[in-house]
Order: sequence, then structure tokens, then C-alpha cells
Amino acid sequence: MNIIVCHYYLKKKYHKDKIGILAHSWGTVIGSIYANQYSADVAFYIGVGQVIDPIQDEDIGYKKPSADSKK
Repeated sequence: MNIIVCHYYLKKKYHKDKIGILAHSWGTVIGSIYANQYSADVAFYIGVGQVIDPIQDEDIGYKKPSADSKK
């Protein structure tokens, strides 16, 4: 489901002007962009396990298991 559609559905269902966002891992990429672009509709944003540098994260995620398997 699209985050925009989901957010507006929740606003309508709960009769709220703003809804909070809790995002985890890769969801923090989408959540932080959405919270920045639609800040008037977001009550708060919480990022858990926040992705900081996706390219570096992927590089580490690829190299670490490979290095461990050679031990």
C-alpha cells in the first residue's frame, strides 16, 4: 500500500488532522522522506534502526558474510 494513501486513510478513519509515523529499517527511508515532504500532515516521526547511508549499508551487508564464510 502506498504510504500517502495509507496515511490519509488513517487520518480519515480516526478523524485526525495529523498522524504519527513509526518506521523501521528500510521503512525509515520512506518514512523520513514522507515526513519531510508532508510535514503538515505528520504529528511525529520515529525512526528505529534508521538507515543512514544505504550504499555503505549494502556494501557492509555484502562483505561481512563473505568474510565470515572464509574463516
